Amino acid sequence: MLPFLAGGVADVINHYLTLGLPEGAPMESVHRAYQKALHRFHQHQQAAQPLPEADFDALQNAYTELRDPERKAAYDRDLQEERVEAPSLPTEFSGPVQRNFAFTGTGGEYFRIWIVNLLLSILTLGIYSAWAKVRREQYFHRNTLLDGSGFDYHGDPKAILKGRGIAWSMLLILGVLDKLGPMFYWVAVLVLLPVLPWLMLRSFVFRARNTSYRGLRFDFHGSYKAACKVFLGYGLLTLITLGLALPAFIRQIKLFQLNNLSFGGERCASNPSLGAFYGIFLRAVLMAGALILGLGIVFVLMGVGGGGLLALFLDGKIIQIIILVIVVYLFFQVAIPSYIQVRMVNLVWRHSRIGEHRFASDQAFAGLLFLSMTNWLFILLTLGLYWPWAKIRLAAYRAQHTALISHSSLDDFIGQAVRQHQAVGEEIADAFDLDIAI
Repeated sequence: MLPFLAGGVADVINHYLTLGLPEGAPMESVHRAYQKALHRFHQHQQAAQPLPEADFDALQNAYTELRDPERKAAYDRDLQEERVEAPSLPTEFSGPVQRNFAFTGTGGEYFRIWIVNLLLSILTLGIYSAWAKVRREQYFHRNTLLDGSGFDYHGDPKAILKGRGIAWSMLLILGVLDKLGPMFYWVAVLVLLPVLPWLMLRSFVFRARNTSYRGLRFDFHGSYKAACKVFLGYGLLTLITLGLALPAFIRQIKLFQLNNLSFGGERCASNPSLGAFYGIFLRAVLMAGALILGLGIVFVLMGVGGGGLLALFLDGKIIQIIILVIVVYLFFQVAIPSYIQVRMVNLVWRHSRIGEHRFASDQAFAGLLFLSMTNWLFILLTLGLYWPWAKIRLAAYRAQHTALISHSSLDDFIGQAVRQHQAVGEEIADAFDLDIAI
């Protein structure tokens, strides 16, 4: 048992002892010890035997200090020079506190859920996939913790199945009319196009209202008019500009999602700049251009003319062809998406808040790229069986690098949210509840 579980915060000498580690333990050990401790907290919580909140605060404080290389190095120097005991935790809230998200799920647990979901979905010709999604979402929500409490998911599989039925029916109609002729197809597209924003809106509403934290559900307040502006207006603008408006389109989707989200009557707010979105995509394009230029230089050094890969093939250089194909595939399918994802997630969360609390995100391109590359490799080597572990690793990484900066007690915020929610008296259930997401 870890020290902080054995005795409480009064017995903790320093942050390493809180995590059950020797002084100066490497960063990898810090991460592993933190995840194990969180998993134990979560097990006690599920068993209705919650551990002292002060112990959890001590764990969070220790990890916040030791997860950052610079702060860890400074802390190690302080331990060596002063050899003083860690100060006792304040009994009252004393200012902004960084509360890190955490994920306590394991690959083995999720594999059992995943394999059963997969087999039942196949046996039922996809019908069970709606129930499979509920099981998957509940597992990931309940293992995502903030301040020691997990989220929850309450989605109705029948509503998910209904939404998918509508979406697949639309695709089936378009497929049949496409066979009859282009005129029928495009007329159907124009008729069904106004339905798309409504489906997206209902899906956002469904997901928000079926997500809860500490027993209180989220809500979504977007309108159909606003959804049309985002998904039809900016979507068509992206097509007309041949993709040049794509960063603006993605930004509008993020703003639509976050600025219409609320928790107990407290609205979220997010306003990252348009220039920052374009900057992310511009740098990604420059990275792609650098790769293409690099490949050109490689071809020149290898004495390949304008024939490219065909010239290599004709020269019998099969190994070189395979290596180049793998490099190009990984770059465009793993590296570029990882870069865009990291920069965009950090940008959006750093400009988002709920009430007086703001979010923080410090994902690193190198870290996510290594995670994505190793996941890709293990999935390939195991013929897909590593997929559940890959999802768990990704969820844990995202949680570790996301935090809520609290400017007041989180308990007070939740209590106020409950009172606001009761005053509004909104109905959670809706006759139009549906979800089209996979």
